[in-house]
Amino acid sequence: MTWDFLFNLEGAWDLLEGQTLHVDVHDALGVLPFLLTEIGFRLSGVGPHAFLVGALLYAAFIFAAALCVVAPRLPTLAAALAVLYLTLLVLVPVNIGDDPSVYTFAMSYNRFGWSSLILLFLLLVLPPQREPRRHATDAILALTLLIALFYLKITYFLVGFGAVASAAFLSTHLRREIGTWLAVLAIVGVIAAAPFNVPYWRDIWAAVMSGAVRADPLGLVKSAVLSGAEIGLLLVELLCLAWLWRQRQTTARRVVLALLVVASGIFILSQNAQTSGVPLYVVISFMLFDVLRGARLQPPLWHDRGLGLLRLASLAIPVLAVASMGLSLAGYWQKATHAAGVAIDNARLQGLAVPADKGNLIAAFSLGFVSPQTLIAARQEHPRWDLTQAEYLETIRDALAIFRDDPDGKHFGPAPRIMVFDGVNPLPFALGLPSPSGGNLWFDAVFPWPPARQVLADVDVVLIPKFASATTDIAMARYGACLRAHFALDRETMSWIVYRRTAADRALSDCN
Repeated sequence: MTWDFLFNLEGAWDLLEGQTLHVDVHDALGVLPFLLTEIGFRLSGVGPHAFLVGALLYAAFIFAAALCVVAPRLPTLAAALAVLYLTLLVLVPVNIGDDPSVYTFAMSYNRFGWSSLILLFLLLVLPPQREPRRHATDAILALTLLIALFYLKITYFLVGFGAVASAAFLSTHLRREIGTWLAVLAIVGVIAAAPFNVPYWRDIWAAVMSGAVRADPLGLVKSAVLSGAEIGLLLVELLCLAWLWRQRQTTARRVVLALLVVASGIFILSQNAQTSGVPLYVVISFMLFDVLRGARLQPPLWHDRGLGLLRLASLAIPVLAVASMGLSLAGYWQKATHAAGVAIDNARLQGLAVPADKGNLIAAFSLGFVSPQTLIAARQEHPRWDLTQAEYLETIRDALAIFRDDPDGKHFGPAPRIMVFDGVNPLPFALGLPSPSGGNLWFDAVFPWPPARQVLADVDVVLIPKFASATTDIAMARYGACLRAHFALDRETMSWIVYRRTAADRALSDCN
């Protein structure tokens, strides 16, 4: 999903150029994922590596916050395991639910969101064993995590806000200081409702009204049971907690909190573009460990050694997850340091590379070199998306060449604003040009489409991919009439049809 990575870089570039998310450019995602990469631009220069700098900054924040949360709540080894799990979840370059060897920076905001939400739940459901009167520190940490989630992705924030509201009445250590926690909710509510966040809410509401929210009951059930192994382990843990409640080793409120964790995980999974995997369930593993740590079960069935083994078994899921993420990072490091594949020589994309394909089907179809072997190759390759990652990078390379051939800007102008009728527009970032304003960072069928006069108002050049996706078809249906009225066909390349603005009327008053 190289385009999703470029989506992050383009959003950060817009911020660096002085544009304001939700005002000059629109997306239902919060500003934090792009802000982290923009900070990376300022620290390490404009390029793909800036994303890694931003990810490391967020990992450092999670690491420090996790130390503050779990150290007073868990024994040293369990606390270290929790901190390691939360930090690796931020850093591992894999989409949640995918094979751990399929490396991608796509949807990093989901990994950041899961990690922060897990940490918030650990704070809410595990009572501190040391420093019992640390409610002020916990409140500040919860407030910080909620604000981060708000500017990360709204679904994680809503779950986190609801979790704090529920835990204020269900968690014993929160109920003792319920006034403090109600104040936390009030402060977060005031910040979320502040006037400067109104454009953000408008983008969220527009996405909701366009159908971006998934409310299909069957879809929720499918999300809940898709991963049989994960659901099986989860049920075992829940049954253990229920049994311990029957043995008077824990309270009914803790069982309810565990069910709240499950419901929260299912809800977020149902709204995410991931096939399976709910990292939030690891909270129940640490809840079970905490209950077993204080359990006093009667012999002879449960002696100290057997109970100790049961405590260790309760941590099997986070241990296996940490091992998997560690191996995934090691595998990524090996591939990244021995890169072989398709890379771009553009300075701003230096370091971006993807695995190469066996043949260049794009060139074969574009240049008319189609043979029976070409058709056979197309049938043998089954990419997950419309284009393979190598093919997509080839189209970007082809687009960059269009403007590299006009170094003095005599044809397109010294600083043309470029629009791409595709899901994402990486060209302003890659070329170091100002981005057009008024459009979306990500165009998709399930997101709202602004009117043509808003999207094309300051655009000088439009590129239409020849290998069109559904997004391109929608863009042409909505913006094609305005494009043909105010832009002229400039050229065609292997992968693109290029239009250049001809009308001086920037208002596009005749466009809808």
